[in-house]
Amino acid sequence: MTKKSFRTPKTPPVSFCKKKSIFLDLYGCKNHFSDYNIFQQIKESFGGIKLKIYSYIFAGILSLVLLCGCSGEHRDFQSLIKKSEKFASEGNWEKSLEFSRLAVKCQPKNAEALVLNALALENNGKGNEALEEIAKAASIAPEHFFVQYTRGRMLFERGRYESCIAPLKNALKLRAGNPDTLVLLARVSTIQKNMQEAQYYYSLLAKSKEFSKTPAPWNELGMILLLDAKNPKKSISYFNYAYKLAPSDPTTVLNMAVLCDQHLGKKKEAKAFYQRYLQLTQRDSSLTGERAAVENRIKKLH
Repeated sequence: MTKKSFRTPKTPPVSFCKKKSIFLDLYGCKNHFSDYNIFQQIKESFGGIKLKIYSYIFAGILSLVLLCGCSGEHRDFQSLIKKSEKFASEGNWEKSLEFSRLAVKCQPKNAEALVLNALALENNGKGNEALEEIAKAASIAPEHFFVQYTRGRMLFERGRYESCIAPLKNALKLRAGNPDTLVLLARVSTIQKNMQEAQYYYSLLAKSKEFSKTPAPWNELGMILLLDAKNPKKSISYFNYAYKLAPSDPTTVLNMAVLCDQHLGKKKEAKAFYQRYLQLTQRDSSLTGERAAVENRIKKLH
């Protein structure tokens, strides 16, 4: 079959992990030490999660078209698929769903139609129906990466953490090193407090070409080693490397401030980092609480 491209469904930016941070513990404001948005990194690298194009090829039994009721014509089914894809690419998911439903009605055991219908359902706020469709697709195409990844992602985003692990691990086996899959596995491991696996997945992300030169995975590794693995020396090296990569990233700068303040006893350096953070975030009204906490902390440093 010919190679096709498909746009991923809406995936709102979500944070790397939801674990309490040192900053939260000390100063009572929301997590800013570890709550780093890796999907923002993907957005910067690839042009946005909502616009990221996944290519998928259905082979084997998927190349055998099952004709059933669509005027008995293969071309009619393909026309429905193309129309649904076209509207999806334009962001018109309501129209996309209209044609994906017709495609599934035409060929109810065609995995391509089921995946497309699942994505259209999801983007029309029909999450439960979307899960049912993607589960059908997974039973038909268990060896296809996009099917497994999409099922795992949908389950993850609906808080079904235990259920999402198997399809995400299957996806990683089918496409080793895929950064999107690694992100979700790292996050679900953190949520479930399985820090050994979280460290493993973040380490893979840190070695990947997509993220080796971005601060996100290095900050996360530093956090895990500092608080969970009790390896402060190595964690400091990770935080320093993250800062070297992104000295103007507010999250990374705040990490360095807290690290110097609470773990290294370097109050002068901590104050400088806190002040730098305030400079970097002075136009961000969403960080009013964090900025107030930082200002209060600076007053207490001597």
